[in-house]
Amino acid sequence: MDKNDGKDGARRYGEIGLIQRKDFGTVPPKVSYRLTPLGERFVPVINSIRKWGTRHLSVTA
Repeated sequence: MDKNDGKDGARRYGEIGLIQRKDFGTVPPKVSYRLTPLGERFVPVINSIRKWGTRHLSVTA
């Protein structure tokens, strides 16, 4: 995983309206993220996918 993957993912989620980014304009940089109402409505979907994975996918490698 590249160090920018998290930042790029957060940017994409912001662009589609799942999260909101707040930049505090400080040095060193400080930002926070929160779910938007759309993001909050998506939580049950993520939970369903997680539960399905727990039931159907093996953790052994």
